[in-house]
Amino acid sequence: MVVTAAGSAEEAVRRWVDAAGGRLVLDGGLATELEANGADLNDPLWSAKCLLSSPHLIRKVHMDYLEAGANIIITASYQATIQGFESKGFSKEQSENLLTKSVEIALEAREMFLKEHLEKSTPIQHPVLVAASLGSYGAYLADGSEYSGDYGEAGTKEFLKDFHRRRLQVLAEAGPDLIAFETIPNKLEAEVYYFAIRVFCLAFLSILRKQFLIVGNFVFFRRMSNFSRSATSISLHGFPSTQKMECIL
Repeated sequence: MVVTAAGSAEEAVRRWVDAAGGRLVLDGGLATELEANGADLNDPLWSAKCLLSSPHLIRKVHMDYLEAGANIIITASYQATIQGFESKGFSKEQSENLLTKSVEIALEAREMFLKEHLEKSTPIQHPVLVAASLGSYGAYLADGSEYSGDYGEAGTKEFLKDFHRRRLQVLAEAGPDLIAFETIPNKLEAEVYYFAIRVFCLAFLSILRKQFLIVGNFVFFRRMSNFSRSATSISLHGFPSTQKMECIL
């Protein structure tokens, strides 16, 4: 579900948080767990390489995090771009299909998780959500600029809009519950994503070592942390008048 109005976004998050008992739990690092399961990520595509070579491992990691108690699993599309796949020899259509596949794998993992627990007579009562990850332009470059924000001549608003527009559209149309804008290193790219947030009002937005949950007009702050086989708990207790609240890890 992609929410397109601030009011409905707020209502959706309230329902999810209430249904989860007052807190939502994010999954942990995807690449770390893929490597722990034997994946070789020595490639500019990083974890997105597994969309080509071992999608079953992506599904397994999603399932592992759900079994560990995560409410939200994030797709293997952080470093997946149409341009990146085309550089590997794929057509534009094939590249877009791979982006869609990243969401489909997460949706399949959720369906399998819910079905397995239903068959065991232990039905899952809490929300299980899929967030489609969208990394910065620097993540595509795979040169560390997703942390420095130094994009050189490519660092213009129109260029970044063109770079992200179709990718975001494909991911959104694949049917995730959330769009995750990750590792945004500069104000310019944040402004480009702000344009997208006005369309897709419910999103995760991270800037270097800080992350924000955008829910309509509300901004939730949390620090990033490195973790493996554990989940980060975000507690959302109401919406303050300042439109900003610190979340609990």
